[in-house]
Amino acid sequence: MNDKAVGWTWVAAATCITPIAAEIHGLVFTPSAATASVSIYDGRDNSGRLLLSVLLTTADTLVVPFPRPLHCDNGIYVHTPTNLTGILVQWAPTPKGKV
Repeated sequence: MNDKAVGWTWVAAATCITPIAAEIHGLVFTPSAATASVSIYDGRDNSGRLLLSVLLTTADTLVVPFPRPLHCDNGIYVHTPTNLTGILVQWAPTPKGKV
């Protein structure tokens, strides 16, 4: 059972969601055109470790729940370069010493 409070952040432009250790529990992509892309990094900017890069080939919303959260040691940064209305990121801070 997950005892962490999971919150969400709506991202419509490149941004650092949190500069501290956190876990990503799920993503909802909402493209604005037939070809959209997004990259998510473990870090405060796009010089961090690339966690995933997604290319959406339809204008349909895509929901991606993770059975096990993606752990980010150095924060969560979302880069939305093209054709994305936004992305909903479900995340929770990681308590110190817990992974």
